[in-house]
Amino acid sequence: TILCNNLMRLSQLTKLDLPNLMTPKYFEWLESSHICYMKLFYEGPELSVALAQVMPKMKFLRWLNVFFPTNDEGRQWMSSLISKCTQINQLRLVLHTLDVPPVVAALQSLSSLTDLEIQCNEGWEIPPAFYNLHFPHLTRLDMDPTVRNANLLDLEDWLGYHTSLTELAMDFESVKVFDKLRDVLFKCPALTVLQVGVGRSEE
Repeated sequence: TILCNNLMRLSQLTKLDLPNLMTPKYFEWLESSHICYMKLFYEGPELSVALAQVMPKMKFLRWLNVFFPTNDEGRQWMSSLISKCTQINQLRLVLHTLDVPPVVAALQSLSSLTDLEIQCNEGWEIPPAFYNLHFPHLTRLDMDPTVRNANLLDLEDWLGYHTSLTELAMDFESVKVFDKLRDVLFKCPALTVLQVGVGRSEE
């Protein structure tokens, strides 16, 4: 198309958000482009194969903003694709509750992440498998699950392996639960930003 042909001439383009206008010809151009940021939606089975082949080869891609689909096929495709984009260091995920387990599995291969944000449209809890993940270069974590008393020991251990964090944003079940965590925040001496939410009032 004329649009794709013109896009290919923009050799310095680094950010592009045209999710509903993608075509296989556009995907071919992505591999050799300088695009470092992409907003990713599920484009349907007719385009998913081509996109999955190209994105892991985009050598300048560093930041993905991902919106998970509601159908099972799309969820599986998106999780698989994310796991293959090992070159990225910034990832924002907008999920549904059912997406959380496959996403956590996909994160295992993304050891270069420096910035991770996970937002869910429904209430959710951090699955135990998350605490087995290690991101040695992570400096920012922003998640909106409710951290409960039962999760504190796992969270404490996880923070101890992520001492490079400079920004942390999380929600807690109550002020009492957060109070128990405050004593271990020294494990993250580089913190410059701490955002704490309280999910529900103490009874």
